[in-house]
Amino acid sequence: MGATLHNISVEGIAPSALSKKKSELHSIIIDYKSGDADGGYRFHGVTIEKMGTPNVVVKTFDSSGNVVAGADVTLNGTSIGVSNDLGYIYHVNSGNLTDTTMVASKTDYTAETAKVSVNEGMSTFQSFYLAPSAGESAVVDKAVFKISAEKFIKRTSTAGVKSFGRTLKSAVSNSGNFSTSNVTALALYNHFVVLTAGSPAADKVILITVDGRYKYIRRYTQGGSKKYQLVSRSALDNVSNFNSSSHTEREIFDFMCEYISGTNPSS
Repeated sequence: MGATLHNISVEGIAPSALSKKKSELHSIIIDYKSGDADGGYRFHGVTIEKMGTPNVVVKTFDSSGNVVAGADVTLNGTSIGVSNDLGYIYHVNSGNLTDTTMVASKTDYTAETAKVSVNEGMSTFQSFYLAPSAGESAVVDKAVFKISAEKFIKRTSTAGVKSFGRTLKSAVSNSGNFSTSNVTALALYNHFVVLTAGSPAADKVILITVDGRYKYIRRYTQGGSKKYQLVSRSALDNVSNFNSSSHTEREIFDFMCEYISGTNPSS
């Protein structure tokens, strides 16, 4: 009997449609997707499968546990496909597998190898965690400022692998001027919060530090609803002294980008 794979989204499935699948079920995979930088997970999807003989289910991640799509997977030297948007490959093999070599690879990542075994009427699940290739540069592309909590969370991407680091305001240096500015790093932090908090006061500010997309997004509450305002770097004043800082609004923005990412947009 040939295999039939049912990849069913949770949303929009009528009970009658699911009922028809009951007789075909071999297994159900419940998939969770990583949440925000503070941790937590969100329910992402369910895959309902009717498994043939034998079957291999592969899922590809990066070394931080994020799903990697587009990874090529080979079995005994022959490609069995490329992982989909959820990181999965479903493969029905023509015969039993015994310590067979499986390799997952993708450009800018280090390939990973595993041995798989599965017999007729059975299925096996294989995960791959692909690390960035040596020499790939790290890019800080975003920082999230939690205003009342007095901290920020910096996101770094290396060949698609995202990592997060938290810094408390109390850990920001208050000695010596930062870079070529006229203020300490802590004073810069305070000026940036005043600049971006606005009115109504924001509870969270997202700083985008990617070349060509420099901006910040402030989240605030108005009328009981969360609202968002996007402010681009080009919209910031670059003439007047802001908040007695001896710098303009744009200079405060630029120095904060430099503090977060190491690159000043004006350079």
